[in-house]
Amino acid sequence: MERHYASSFGDLLKVFRKRKGLSQQHLAESLQVHRNTIGLWERGDRLPDTRGMVLEIAQRMELDDDETLQFLEASLTALAPHWCVPHQRNHFFTGRDEVLQEIHARLQNDPTRATGLSCCLLSGLGGIGKTQTALEYAYRHPYDYSALFWMNSSSHETLVTSCTAIAEQLPYMKQFTRNQGQLVAMVKLWLREHRGWLLILDNVEDPALIQDFLIMARNGSLLLTSRHPALSGRVPVIPLRPMWAEEGALLLLRRTQYLAPHVSDDRACNFALANSIATMMDGLPLALDQAGAYIEETQCNLADFLSLLQHHPSVLLEARDSCADHPFSVTQTFTLAFEQLSREHQAAADLLTLCCFFAPEQIPEECICQGVQHLEQPLAGVVADTLQFNAALRLLLAYALLQRNPETKTLSMHRLVQIVLRQRLDLSSRRYWARQALRLISASILATPANRWTACERLLPHTFTMLQCLEEAQGTESWDESCASEVAALQMKLAGYLATQGRYPQAAALFQRSHRLYESYPGAMRPEWTRSLLYLADFYAQQGKDDEALTCYERARSIQEQVLGSHHPEVIATVLGLALFYKKQKRYTQAIALLLPIVAKRQNGSIDPAFQIPLLHFLADLYARQEEYAEAEYYFQRALTLWQQAQSLAQHASHPSRME
Repeated sequence: MERHYASSFGDLLKVFRKRKGLSQQHLAESLQVHRNTIGLWERGDRLPDTRGMVLEIAQRMELDDDETLQFLEASLTALAPHWCVPHQRNHFFTGRDEVLQEIHARLQNDPTRATGLSCCLLSGLGGIGKTQTALEYAYRHPYDYSALFWMNSSSHETLVTSCTAIAEQLPYMKQFTRNQGQLVAMVKLWLREHRGWLLILDNVEDPALIQDFLIMARNGSLLLTSRHPALSGRVPVIPLRPMWAEEGALLLLRRTQYLAPHVSDDRACNFALANSIATMMDGLPLALDQAGAYIEETQCNLADFLSLLQHHPSVLLEARDSCADHPFSVTQTFTLAFEQLSREHQAAADLLTLCCFFAPEQIPEECICQGVQHLEQPLAGVVADTLQFNAALRLLLAYALLQRNPETKTLSMHRLVQIVLRQRLDLSSRRYWARQALRLISASILATPANRWTACERLLPHTFTMLQCLEEAQGTESWDESCASEVAALQMKLAGYLATQGRYPQAAALFQRSHRLYESYPGAMRPEWTRSLLYLADFYAQQGKDDEALTCYERARSIQEQVLGSHHPEVIATVLGLALFYKKQKRYTQAIALLLPIVAKRQNGSIDPAFQIPLLHFLADLYARQEEYAEAEYYFQRALTLWQQAQSLAQHASHPSRME
């Protein structure tokens, strides 16, 4: 279909008329109207009086079905008898068909019509398209209502201004336009005395302002847009969700004129790029419109914009054309909502800030609630009390800043909300909240037993998000040894889990990052450092990277001996690990050389007998593999003697009277 992006019915009429090769006079004669009427239609001073006239014009100009539909849509500004909508139709409006159908069903066929009530509320995150959806509904259904009025309900002043505009459509009210009190009362009186109207109350901030209009829904229909929490329990709610990636891509392509016939670029490539942009913007219509305006104004292509979005998201989310329909940028929209939330409930605002440092999807509630000891007041007190926690979440859900899944007990939030609220914090605050989140995740992961490591899987996205947020803190005052220790320990635990899952490249990267951290802060963390080296050595050994594994084993042993001494149990355990490594390589001589000093008689007293027995057995096995059976028998015999002594001591401990 060749869709024309004309801005009005008059523009379309002119395009189609010239394509047909008709003059205004010829078209007027065929329609049996005056030539001046055609001029009035094309200038936008008037519109055809009926749908039948629009269809007749389409027939005269031989429009196909798609063009006729577009022509009819443009003519919908041929308004209801009383029409007062202060906004032009958004010609880039895309999707939302199911929502528009649900609005119509509720306002026209809702069961509550039996009681004379007809109303619904469009609710959702700021920038999700509540106003634009209400506007599209008005333009699609102008003939279904006896009158169609629009009121900006954000404040008393805007409400009065809207009533003034409505009065201009009702001639006998013009005399009251200078008396604001009388004016609002007269508009309410008109609504009480008439039926079949639709009143759109846009951007309701104070429910008390529109209370009288809710009562009057018995005579007509009310469509409200708001994110105010107090309305959700009083009016049937239709929630607006982010667009699907494909739907968002289509909106962006329409907004940037990439679907126009004259654009000869690779359409498949353009759609793929637009899809990626829509995905990164999580389907937020305001952000996509903002992106389209930026692309149009700067004449950059989709690939360049995608690159800018990846590297400078906060800058692009702040940019907004002052003449745009929506007065605020994405950044301003979310910042204003957050500031209002902070005034109402500081702990709820803190909870939202904390969630900004998790991955946006499936934030586990138990991770937050069970780690309450790691949080500070007032958030700690709210999280510790289920009723207070639910109260904070209720407010966040009402503002659509968070979503809650009761089945999985997880929270989710829009990724652009995360970006905006993170960037509004100064560097010190970002590090503080990232570390708070890190401690919650660390407590969950480090407490997970090795046999249940699959529970770590759902925490992986959140861990990587936090680690990325903390990377910028390295080398600054807020990055100290304790912070490095927490990060490195978490990286080691996750690397071990990934290795068990066969995800070796990810595991190796985490092992190496953990080791580099320990190496940067060796003074306070030598035990953890050597453990990271041993984890890395085992990992390299599993991968067949023997040289790298040997280097890690030797380095760990050297550090341990310097700090703990050569006979410390941790040192002996490392030596045993290295001996096992040599055994797998069939390097029996090197393994024996490592073990002999440990099992020497003069050192037996410093080693737990329970540990000596497997050491002696291991040494005997190594000699046997070299066919040195005399030495093997000697160490097997020592192991047996120690085992018998241990059994005798155990019996004495369990039956002391019998031994006496």
